[in-house]
Order: sequence, then C-alpha cells, then structure tokens
Amino acid sequence: MQGGSITDAVPALDTGRDRNLVQALLTASAEALGFWTSVVLPAVYLPLFVLRGVDAVTVAGFLLAHALAVVVGHSYGR
Repeated sequence: MQGGSITDAVPALDTGRDRNLVQALLTASAEALGFWTSVVLPAVYLPLFVLRGVDAVTVAGFLLAHALAVVVGHSYGR
C-alpha cells in the first residue's frame, strides 16, 4: 500500500442498494410467514374449537389473525 490510505482499499458501501436488499429480504420473509401461517392456522384452531368450548372473543381473535396472515402472505411465491 504505497502512498494511499487504508480507506482507498475498502470498497464504498452502496447504502441505497443495501437498504433495498434488506427491505426485499424482510418483505419476502414476512410474506412467507404470512402465507404459511394462513395455511397452518386452521389446522390449529379448528380442532381447538371442536375439542374445547371457546368463547366468541377467542374465535374472533383467531379469525382476525387468519385474515391478517392471508393479507400479508397473499403475494408469496409470485
């Protein structure tokens, strides 16, 4: 390293590209989680409703969580 500083040897970070990459990874992860949650959740809550008596608030909570998972995961795999 003759006549140059250490910063000349380090590649510059492209923060815009890095930010887009992180955003894309987080979006893909959220979509995958939403999709698979919407697939698996009925297998969990339907037997729970049948085997145990549950109140209307619990049913509404599970249905709301399922709807949210469907909305978040709707574009997974596209």
